Amino acid sequence: SWDALLDGGIVQSLASAGVVSDHYWTGDNGLAAGVTDLNQSCAGWTSGDGGSHASIGWYNTSSSSWLMYAANNQCNNSYRILCVAW
Repeated sequence: SWDALLDGGIVQSLASAGVVSDHYWTGDNGLAAGVTDLNQSCAGWTSGDGGSHASIGWYNTSSSSWLMYAANNQCNNSYRILCVAW
């Protein structure tokens, strides 16, 4: 279910599943899993400027850090965007 996917950890890291091999943009607000925060999503994914920020996920973990590893990463970094659809 969607809730089970976003409630914390996952069964297998995205790296071990062969999905990604580096950090990725998530925009997660860290408060409610799967909720995008405009202040943590490169201004709604419209900015690549170093003055904008976004959260990233950790590719090599199955803990809740898969979705929210670190906030306030400058948007002039190059990461893939992780999109999850149900």
